[in-house]
Amino acid sequence: TPADAAALCRGQPAADPQVEAHAAAIRTITARAHLFELADRDAQIETLLLATLANPQDRDAARSYEALVSGNVALAGRVMIERTDLVVAVWDGKIANLPGGTGHTIISALEMGTPVLLIDPTAPQEWSILTRPEELGHPERNNAPDAVRQARLEATIRAAMVAQGWHSQGPRREQWRARSSFAFSLYRLIERVFGEGTLIPGRMRIEYEAPAAISTGSAAGLLAAAEAAPGADPLLVARLRGVLLPMFARADGIASRLSDAYRSGMCVNFVLAALAVIIGLAFYPFGLAQVKWVFASAELLLLAGILVITLAGSRLGWHRRWFEMRRVAEYLRHAPGLLLLGVSRPTGRWPRKGGRGHEA
Repeated sequence: TPADAAALCRGQPAADPQVEAHAAAIRTITARAHLFELADRDAQIETLLLATLANPQDRDAARSYEALVSGNVALAGRVMIERTDLVVAVWDGKIANLPGGTGHTIISALEMGTPVLLIDPTAPQEWSILTRPEELGHPERNNAPDAVRQARLEATIRAAMVAQGWHSQGPRREQWRARSSFAFSLYRLIERVFGEGTLIPGRMRIEYEAPAAISTGSAAGLLAAAEAAPGADPLLVARLRGVLLPMFARADGIASRLSDAYRSGMCVNFVLAALAVIIGLAFYPFGLAQVKWVFASAELLLLAGILVITLAGSRLGWHRRWFEMRRVAEYLRHAPGLLLLGVSRPTGRWPRKGGRGHEA
């Protein structure tokens, strides 16, 4: 009845015991699940629902209600897909054109490039992996042996959830340091001399913000705004303070140190290369051809230094580790603001080689 519907919309129990029993069963199920909800149109949906119940003969109100609900569910599905690496769908394959329905969501996911693990509720053991919309019309593709399907499932999950070239143990092996290394300060020196236009560069070593201090340091304003926001979630703010922001500070500090190592190594190589050319030709203007071997030896030593630095950088993976940690840091840099808005970015959306967002 309209009265029971209005009571349930207000969060109150329904007067009809049967209706209340159904509502209680739904509440029990939702209490065990993580729900994704869009509340922007709740008031409009409630108004149309009550109008439909009050006058079942009003087909215009019923159609408006159905269209609004379907559109809202479709929008929620699209947002869910954008936040998902792999969609797991339980669908009987019967209705695919109902906006917001399971079939419609599956097609939307495939059109957006998100793979789908499809499970038939009538035969749960007959699951299949879909990566393109056309595969919905070719069930014969799913009759492959179990070993083949299992391998394809593992490959799809790995490709969807792990960015190419990413190693989860990489960031964990990196050691955070409180300040930059003086040995890798040449890049900072050049940056200050040519960037700031001063020949007195000042202090070369940089202090990195400690993971334990970021919540009271550079992120204090963000956390204060998050706590003061209407409808603030204390648990989310606590997670930002205790987990996400320290992770960002650690990744950012490590990435900056590795950046200095790689860039300073490149700068040293450029300087040594210039010196090698100058010294290799210096005996000409000074008329020291008889001791040319001295200049040649010095040039050879400089070239050997370039080779040693290049091999060290390659062996220690300065460039690879720098990009890996910088990717993590930049992913986490914007995460607090996005999470406060209810948005997250799956790691599978990171740039991949050979596709959109091609990495150099």
